[in-house]
Amino acid sequence: MPESKDHLAGSPRPARRRALLVAAILLGLTAAIALSFHPLLNSRWLQERLSEHSGLSITWESARLRPSGQLRLRALRIERDDPDWPVALALHQASAQLDLRALLRRELRVLRLDAEGIRSLRFGNYRLEGDGDLSLEGAALRADRIDIESLRFDLSKASVLREEAVLSRDLAIAARVQLAPLVVAENPGVQILRFVSGNLTLSAKADAWDLFNDYLQEIPWLSLSGHGDLTAALSIDRGHLEPGSRLRLDSPALGVTLQPGTEPGADANGAPRPIGDDTLYRLAGAGRVELQVVSKAAGQTETILGVDLTDVEMRDQGEDTRFLDSRAFRLESRIAGADLLQPPDLPEQTSLRWTSAVVPDIAVFSRYLPPGSPVALRGGLAGLDAVLTWEGDRLHGALDLHGDDVRLSLLETDVEGKLNLDLRINGLEPTDQTLDLSGTRLQLEAIAGAQPQTSVPLITRFSLDDARFRLTRPIAELRAMDHRPDPLPIDGRLLVSGEVNHLGFFDAFLSNALGGRGIRLDGSGTLITELNVVDSTPASGSRLTVEARTLSASLLDFEIGGTGALDARWLDGDAGETLTLETRFTEASLQHRDESRPLLDSACIELEIEAPAPSGQALADLSTDAARVAVRWDGARMPDVGVLNRYLPEQAPFRFRGGSAVSEGLLRLDAQQVSGALQLKGKGIGGELFETAIEGGLSLDLELRNLRLDGSALDLSGTHVELHAAGDARNERLRTVLNLKEARFTDWLDAANKPNRAMQGRILLEGRVTQLGFLDNFLPREHGVRVRGEGRIDADLILGHATIAPGSRVRIDATPLQVDFLDYRAEGDGRLSLETDGRARDPGAALELTLPRFALGRRDGSESYIEGQDLSLESRTPSLKRATGTRSARNTTTRIRLPKAQLRDLSVYNRYLPKDAGLALLAGSADLSMLFNLEGQEAEGEINLHSRDTRIRMDTQELGGNLTLEARLREGDIASMTFDASGSRIRLDGMTLTETDGSETTDWWAQLQLDEARLVWAEPLRLESRLALGMRDTGLLARLFVAQARERDWLGQLLTVPDVKGTARVRLRDESIHLWNARLSAGPLVLFADLKMQDSLLNGELSAVIQPFSVSISLTDSRPKLHLINSPGLSGD
Repeated sequence: MPESKDHLAGSPRPARRRALLVAAILLGLTAAIALSFHPLLNSRWLQERLSEHSGLSITWESARLRPSGQLRLRALRIERDDPDWPVALALHQASAQLDLRALLRRELRVLRLDAEGIRSLRFGNYRLEGDGDLSLEGAALRADRIDIESLRFDLSKASVLREEAVLSRDLAIAARVQLAPLVVAENPGVQILRFVSGNLTLSAKADAWDLFNDYLQEIPWLSLSGHGDLTAALSIDRGHLEPGSRLRLDSPALGVTLQPGTEPGADANGAPRPIGDDTLYRLAGAGRVELQVVSKAAGQTETILGVDLTDVEMRDQGEDTRFLDSRAFRLESRIAGADLLQPPDLPEQTSLRWTSAVVPDIAVFSRYLPPGSPVALRGGLAGLDAVLTWEGDRLHGALDLHGDDVRLSLLETDVEGKLNLDLRINGLEPTDQTLDLSGTRLQLEAIAGAQPQTSVPLITRFSLDDARFRLTRPIAELRAMDHRPDPLPIDGRLLVSGEVNHLGFFDAFLSNALGGRGIRLDGSGTLITELNVVDSTPASGSRLTVEARTLSASLLDFEIGGTGALDARWLDGDAGETLTLETRFTEASLQHRDESRPLLDSACIELEIEAPAPSGQALADLSTDAARVAVRWDGARMPDVGVLNRYLPEQAPFRFRGGSAVSEGLLRLDAQQVSGALQLKGKGIGGELFETAIEGGLSLDLELRNLRLDGSALDLSGTHVELHAAGDARNERLRTVLNLKEARFTDWLDAANKPNRAMQGRILLEGRVTQLGFLDNFLPREHGVRVRGEGRIDADLILGHATIAPGSRVRIDATPLQVDFLDYRAEGDGRLSLETDGRARDPGAALELTLPRFALGRRDGSESYIEGQDLSLESRTPSLKRATGTRSARNTTTRIRLPKAQLRDLSVYNRYLPKDAGLALLAGSADLSMLFNLEGQEAEGEINLHSRDTRIRMDTQELGGNLTLEARLREGDIASMTFDASGSRIRLDGMTLTETDGSETTDWWAQLQLDEARLVWAEPLRLESRLALGMRDTGLLARLFVAQARERDWLGQLLTVPDVKGTARVRLRDESIHLWNARLSAGPLVLFADLKMQDSLLNGELSAVIQPFSVSISLTDSRPKLHLINSPGLSGD
């Protein structure tokens, strides 16, 4: 539309001159044609005048006007130094046809211009040089308004330069454009492109850096390098590239530099926002760079920048290390519009894709892991397929990392094997500073440990069903810090599900628990994890559960195995956040690592671990002293109680031999100690109590108040024990109930962590013992002393130097109490006291037993025939170690006193007399006292018996009256029960002798004194001794010989001599009594006797001698025979 004159008049002169930029060229040509004068056309003056009025520098070498009206110019050069239009054109020669009438209207109109040899075309810093043709049609210039209907040019072997730098060479270009009417003053510089439309094709050799990097200046994280073949096909509409326009550079060595520390976005000030570190990655390979313009919806267009590489090597330029090799790489950016006047906008979308890449060392990815991460990449070859896409300032993508021989650390556990990681980046929002990794999947098949051939494979498959994180502090603030905070200020939520076959990743959490002794978990099953992350650390409300097909735990020296579940929770507590790990075992077994037999099986066991939650810096930093552990079990079966022996000191009096039991308990552990309680109940339990076999039931309520793990202290105070058992040999019930009011020990473990023989401690106990046989081991075995009974026990036991230390005491008030000694057994209610004394390392023991009232009888318990008062037994053992061992102490002493006793029936002593020897105790009671002193294998004692109603049978005669026995036993040998009975005395007085015919002799007495006597205490007694005899008369002896003789009356009178004394020898054997070498005298009468009683028969001879006369009677199987003058005598023993 033409403009008004007022407007033209008001236009400033400089503006008009600028408007003549193109029209002056045509005007000069037209003027040359119009002037018919050749000198004028070629004059310097004309060129200067045209330059002066047009504001251009117009020169030519020669000009001439053809008759057709065409103006022909040679070496035409037009230049303009205006900063808004820095343009220059150099043509070899040109032919122009002008509209002369338009010149009269002060309008330059070029109907057609054809130029040959475009030497150069410069616009700003860019310069086009080469050979080609130019054709222009319908160009018009009026004042500062210009338009061109058609402009065509074709170049070959051209070059494009920026200043002196060659951007492309061997350029071939063909262009068909038009210029819409425009006001030059209003459209300076490249604004002219807004009025340009047309098509352009080209091919050239070009440098990617020079060609593209100015275009990429708004994408600061990307730059290109390399050279290659450039092709282009562009369609322009008023300064906009039309869909289908394309520019492509194919290069045999193309370089792409990525700086991920700069995001494809800008802050409010236009500065790029950093999203990572400043690492530069360079990718190199054969490839192409391509710009394409495509259509979008609603008539919009976008430019696609594509960079494709093959056989790619990607390096870290900072460290000059190879990052990866990839079969193919593609970068694609989508930029809104295709405006040639405007720099490209920020890409709306950029994607990076690596195809079939190989990472020589996956440790290069460690830089992307935050400090304190549970995963550390140590090395190994891996394949990689990845795509990363930015949309605006949002990043999303996927990464598939897979390797068959990779090395990494999972929670500080070194593993090696196969890795498949499908990483899903659903969104990384720099503006919101959020990251979404939901859908990520990991599969790990690896070997943990230093010896792969013996290690358990670690197979893990899990997916991040929900994984969202947010950086809580501005990243620019973090990048400005000299040292980044540790842990990073990242909050988020993580929901993980999957399968694991190895729970060893908990080792990092638990390896320092229990004072560095550590806890190890293992197993396989289904995992579900829900984590609330605060400052890169699991926070309150987080939870991890594993439903385990197999589950095991190791702590201290014990191992638990079975099926079950694991539940880890992060909770708020009074002392801050805590990590609680609950492990529940079903059908579980518990055993010592060095023991093949299980301690418990078929058990429900709960293992609970509570500790301050670990920090983000080190997920393994559970405090050595802070972790608390609880072990609880119920309904557990102990299949063989014999496994408990390893936990008993070697000097323990009780050992298990077999049997099963059930148990329940609760133990609490920390770095220094264990406390808690456990119960154990069983039947049919076999064992040995002081080397005595027993079998029965056991009930144990063990209170573990303090067990120091370093072995320094052990407190079992409050423990309750019930034992119901029977000895195998004696079949005696042992029923014991003990309450340990105090049970404290020190140094209970030795250097090998086994029960210490030299541990020290103290036990205060009370209870009831229903069988005291266990005390036999503190009594001298060779003395035959043992106790039985039941009663209340109070004990104060001091342990030291592998034995019970001096100062220990045991008191038992027994009802009843039974004590065996020698051949006797005494029973009654009494008290037993045991005290230790002597040397600390080898103490002795003193036992004192008292029975205020007692019954005494046979040791076998078949009968009790003595009752008495104040029985006491005192035993002194100088060495408990030897007393409880296989060899007893030599100097053990025992003193037994029965000061006052009553014998109800003397006939019970017939078992000490030879059977069928003609001598028997028929009846009678007696007062009795005994005293025995036993020392080692030696013994001595006294037995005093006095009876007032004794009845004795001697063959066919009966005696009734008083009996006094004073037995003196010396130099006894306990093993053989042999004594020196010399000094013992038997006296009969006040006796009535009754014969078979009923005749009686009253007030008879006799006394026997044993000299040189050896006695074997047995049943019957065995005795050999010399006798000193005294009798009121010899009637008893005479009647033994003449009872069956016809001459008994006068012989009896003859042989009955009063007040006789003499000596004899006597021998008692199992079935006989033999009296020989008997010589009795009464005045001039001397009696000689030799009599043997055996099998109810009498054999022997009795002689009476009054010198020079003698008479004798002999017995052969109780048949008498009288001898006068000469006696036959006995044939022998």
